[in-house]
Amino acid sequence: MDAIKVGPLVLIFSLLLCLSSANSLASEVSQTEHINGDATLSLHNIGQSQTISATWELNIQVPNMIGVDFLPDKDRGLRYQVDTHIGNGDGIISALESDRFSLSLEENRSWTNGDEGGCCSFDQTPFFATNQIEFTPIGIGIGPIEDGLPWGWSERANLTGFGDERQIRLLDIPRAGSIVEEVPLRVVLPGTWEYRFSAQSAVISSNDDGFTIDRSLVAASSDIRISLGVNEPPIASALRAGGGSATATSTSELKFTGMCTDNGLVEPIPSWSVSGSFEVDDLNGEEISLALSEYDLYHGDSIHVSMICTDRHNSSSSWSQSLMIDDEPPSLSISLQLSAGTGIWNEVELEAFDFSSPSGSVVRAMVSAIDGNNDPVTLTISSNRSGGLLKTGFDTMEMTEAFYHGDSANGPHREPNDRLIERKPTEYFLSIIAKDSAGNRNESNYTITIIDDKGPIIVPSITHDGNELDVGSSILTGEEVVLVLNQSYDRLDALNETKWTVDVDGLPVIDNLTYNTFNGILEIGELTTGEHMISIQAMDPKGHISIMELPLQVYPGEGIIFLQEPGIEVSGQTIVDNGLIISSSMTNYGSGTGFAKLCSGDICSPEAFIPPASLTGPGQTIVYLELRPTSAGELQLALIWSDPQAGFEESVDLSGKVIIKQRAPTWLPPLLVAVFIISASSMAIWRWGNQTSE
Repeated sequence: MDAIKVGPLVLIFSLLLCLSSANSLASEVSQTEHINGDATLSLHNIGQSQTISATWELNIQVPNMIGVDFLPDKDRGLRYQVDTHIGNGDGIISALESDRFSLSLEENRSWTNGDEGGCCSFDQTPFFATNQIEFTPIGIGIGPIEDGLPWGWSERANLTGFGDERQIRLLDIPRAGSIVEEVPLRVVLPGTWEYRFSAQSAVISSNDDGFTIDRSLVAASSDIRISLGVNEPPIASALRAGGGSATATSTSELKFTGMCTDNGLVEPIPSWSVSGSFEVDDLNGEEISLALSEYDLYHGDSIHVSMICTDRHNSSSSWSQSLMIDDEPPSLSISLQLSAGTGIWNEVELEAFDFSSPSGSVVRAMVSAIDGNNDPVTLTISSNRSGGLLKTGFDTMEMTEAFYHGDSANGPHREPNDRLIERKPTEYFLSIIAKDSAGNRNESNYTITIIDDKGPIIVPSITHDGNELDVGSSILTGEEVVLVLNQSYDRLDALNETKWTVDVDGLPVIDNLTYNTFNGILEIGELTTGEHMISIQAMDPKGHISIMELPLQVYPGEGIIFLQEPGIEVSGQTIVDNGLIISSSMTNYGSGTGFAKLCSGDICSPEAFIPPASLTGPGQTIVYLELRPTSAGELQLALIWSDPQAGFEESVDLSGKVIIKQRAPTWLPPLLVAVFIISASSMAIWRWGNQTSE
């Protein structure tokens, strides 16, 4: 009667285990640590466009508290399910109930499609079981349902698949949430086939004959795809640190880092050996170090380093490198030249490794280096000159750089009172290094002394009344001019040892005097209106001369300035009642303007404009007075001029400059004519009479 009742129940609730629901999946995944067992997929052959044979094996033990999908109340555990829905619900699992469950379990595991059975697909086509699955259940144990006895089963099936024409084969492992997916799946590959790639490689580990997949670590509904291919040898590569491109010194520290790149899950471990001038075998690992100083090597010796990568199929590849022992530095050729900016280069005269250069001159270094092993030579040129200098190149280089006085010399970077003393010349180093790739180096170091081949630096200023005149300031006629040179300096010599010559418009003020005789202060005095030139010459103790010409413009003084008495000229006879034109000329040495007129009594000339003086000369004015004197004697004259800007008028008395004479009587001219005629006639008769007598 129980058997009849159980049969319909089994038929009604039977579902494939591989089609589990999301809720059952959550239950299973949360307890995966209690599920024990393993699965194996052995691929016997793989080929293009042919049948693929394989074997599937599964062993699994499931905790009592995990139920099955084809019975209700899965979350209450298997023993409760069996007692309640297959048995009589008495709380005890009987032998008959255990057998009936085993039969139901076997029926639910009667699959033929490899995907539905939780196994696999090949080249996107499921494997199929070729015969009945060999199923062996594990009894659930007789006794109270509270007993914590596990349940499970083992199964074995022969599978058949089909490969397509592709070179890279695809093995797909389902992940749908079934209990069988909670145990590791070991995949055994045939012959020379190997794992190539999988996006889920984090859950795949390598075996000697294949690999193992832990599907429990992958989220449900994320099938695992694995590409397979015929084994290829690993790729061997290595890097070396230390030594040169193909050389090393006998004391080099060499470090080799090897890489074996394979298609497998585990990269092969590099195996190393050294031969040549010394031998070392059985070195394994990704890195090895060789301290060459430990092997008594000499220049010209050679060593050969080899690395081999071998995979699990015994396929291998190798990498090797040979090194020559190079303990000789490269040869170094240096040509040094100087140019003072003229484009003409002169060879440097060396004293040991020292040479001098005038400030501002350009130093040219032409450098070449050769290594005996034809190794590239690195060239480095450096200096501590102002702003620094660092240049690098290979084999040949040319450097052109200017070198100037440094901060140790006198200069504008110092206060004026700190520029007076003697200074030491600036010295720079110039280092030229040639180094081959092995580390051998040849070096030349020079000291450049910056000398002063120019005269002192002339820094002039003009002062008036103790105040320094700014650029553009005006100097007026009559102002005392002082030339100040106390901010001048010589770059290296003491200023008191320099000699100075100063002239103004070619007239000497001082001639070849040492600085301490005038301490940089020269009184030029007053300068006339116009343009002037102050010439300054300074000479250091070595005879180097500096010359500066300082142009000055002296402008007219303010107002109207007459330095000479007005001149008088008369046109016509200075006699009574005779018309005269009297002119008066004036010279204005000032910057002011005004008007002038010449008067004699109440008679005055028209007003004339008085122009200002300029840098080219004074302003000239002439006034003309027309008059007819009525009496003899001194003519009364006065020159009246005014300055409207200043608001005043001034008169210059010119009386006595013109004397008027009295006109002659009217009868005197005819009498004089008659006397002349009589006298001339008498002389003629006398001369004629004498000639007749003869």
